[in-house]
Amino acid sequence: MRLFFIILTSICTFSIGAFAQSSNFKKNTLKYGYGSSFHKNGMLGNYQYGEYTRFLGKRLAVSVLAGSIKADNTNENGAIDLSYEAWKGDLNLFLLPINNSINSFKIGGGGSYWIGEFKSRDSIEVDFIIEEDNNYGWNIAAEYEIYIANTVVIGARAAFTQSIDGEYYYFFGLNGGFKF
Repeated sequence: MRLFFIILTSICTFSIGAFAQSSNFKKNTLKYGYGSSFHKNGMLGNYQYGEYTRFLGKRLAVSVLAGSIKADNTNENGAIDLSYEAWKGDLNLFLLPINNSINSFKIGGGGSYWIGEFKSRDSIEVDFIIEEDNNYGWNIAAEYEIYIANTVVIGARAAFTQSIDGEYYYFFGLNGGFKF
């Protein structure tokens, strides 16, 4: 975790002055997003996040994303058999094949870390078995953004995240925020 913060600080510090940009090209976005997650074990859930993106010229960007996941799975009787709640963070590097004052398309990925708890039970008469989940892995993401008046950002994001133990999930959602 300490190494994660050292790398994050180095990237942000390096990006501030290392890439010359014209003054009319805004270098940062700050967004809030919300969407659905589809997990390997059949759970469906919601994922909400905040994302800060720093553009490193016209073709590269670095992104820090933090959010919460809440997912569950119900049986045929309507009772919950599986439940998952976690805080998740990503550090991503994006390539930008399209990036102008109207829109951008980002594709890339990076490392992920999450901490939370997984609850499971065999029947509704039994209490949940709770397992703490601290894990890391990797993710890939694609995002399309539209800039309104070169300041307001709305976008759509699709992502795939996999942990080192083989668990994975898909995410699809919308986001909005500001470019400054």
